[in-house]
Amino acid sequence: MDAALNFVIIEDNIMFLQPTPFLLGPGENATFSFPANGATWRFEAYQASGTPDWESDDRIAAVVEGCTTNGAFSTGFVNQYSLFDGGTFSETECREVVDVPDDTGKAAFPSGYEAEHFISANTDLEYVLYFRNSTSTTVQMVVLRDTLDAALLNVASIQPGPSSHPYRLTVTGTGILVFRFDSIALSPDAQGWVKFRIAPAPRPAQRHYYPQQCYGRVRL
Repeated sequence: MDAALNFVIIEDNIMFLQPTPFLLGPGENATFSFPANGATWRFEAYQASGTPDWESDDRIAAVVEGCTTNGAFSTGFVNQYSLFDGGTFSETECREVVDVPDDTGKAAFPSGYEAEHFISANTDLEYVLYFRNSTSTTVQMVVLRDTLDAALLNVASIQPGPSSHPYRLTVTGTGILVFRFDSIALSPDAQGWVKFRIAPAPRPAQRHYYPQQCYGRVRL
């Protein structure tokens, strides 16, 4: 590190430690200890200058959930914030185990803070579209149409992601995404999914930490 940077620690959704500067020399490290009280502990820091371009995230984060001495622990906090999975050549996935009764659905990551789903300014969003064959016959083709809010999301920044089956993506109109799964052969009650990433509409650059300061919302 050629200059001090801030780190922050969040307990569930409360900032346990305000932004604090740190500076590590070559080979140095720092250790932090916290009580095993069942809280979800999150450590977050900005990347140092000179970080390779392929590590596109400007921050790094580590999260621990379920560390407890009495068996009770909080849930639902990990995906409120970005996982900052390291850029181009790595992917971090964290999903809640839930019952999904609907045939189609959509989820956004990070999910955002509290009921308003606030996210930090200029945070990329990763969306997952999922679907299920609820018929009694094998489906040969699936077409998903997803209309984005072009006033809040930068349609030109769309990055197609992985999926359960091969697909073709076209973008029509103002932010209308069409995912076409040809020859999918989806058997009865089988499921599928597709992911894509998108940046929000440009906002003034800000360096801050949530949840005290935030800008924008997750939109489905």
